[in-house]
Amino acid sequence: REKKKEFETERAHTMQMMLEQELSFVDKLRSEIAKAGHSNTVKLQTELARAERRVRTIQDELAGRTSNDQ
Repeated sequence: REKKKEFETERAHTMQMMLEQELSFVDKLRSEIAKAGHSNTVKLQTELARAERRVRTIQDELAGRTSNDQ
């Protein structure tokens, strides 16, 4: 039981780090899109949409874990 709790805590920490990394990537992409003007924005916007989807997925997973812990 203790090992499972330790594993869950580690997993939540890892997911939090993944979330922070993805959020940083989203910010970087938004900045690049702002600088790019109209050139190359399609590829960047596609990448941004994918990154935002990953952020939502991680946030949903973390929210589910938080509600399960209570």
